[in-house]
Amino acid sequence: MAHSQEKDNRVRLNKLIAESGLASRRAADKIIEEGRVSINGKKIYELGTRVEPGKDKITVDGKNLRLRNELVYAMLHKPLGVLTTMDDPLNRPTIKEFVEHLPVRLFPVGRLDWNSEGLLLLTNDGDWANRITHPKDEITKTYLVKIDGQIGPEHIRRSESSDPFHVRKNWLRRSETATGRDRSSAPGKFGSRATGFLE
Repeated sequence: MAHSQEKDNRVRLNKLIAESGLASRRAADKIIEEGRVSINGKKIYELGTRVEPGKDKITVDGKNLRLRNELVYAMLHKPLGVLTTMDDPLNRPTIKEFVEHLPVRLFPVGRLDWNSEGLLLLTNDGDWANRITHPKDEITKTYLVKIDGQIGPEHIRRSESSDPFHVRKNWLRRSETATGRDRSSAPGKFGSRATGFLE
């Protein structure tokens, strides 16, 4: 006797949150673990939970989860003295003021520090953001750092022994001959002002 099988239309909750543009998939996992997501009125903490879009009522922080209609990718030149976040409890300047006028909700892909400026990508495509930032995809990020002053042998030794980003050390060596008046372009972490891209 043949049995009809209903098609399983369920998807992973973190994937649906990412597709809504609310957060990346990894950030969605954190939101779930913090108990900020409810399905049909019940708080969910378990990663891997599956839901049926259009049938299950999903809320995040008490607000209905809206499914995304259009993928948006934006480039922002983040200035100095601005946080790469959409909200700051200390009311410091954030990138939100540059994108809050847009008709879609965007979030940053990676970040640039307070004292850094440069290209920052924003999107509502959580899957794409996850691919860009996840270490397993090994997507190369490039930094341009302007150094005031001269890089000495001690700076190079420090970078070679402790640099977690595996920068190309010959870039640093090329700047060894920089004079105090030069502004050498090289990867560095010596209290310099960075003109960066993605972290």
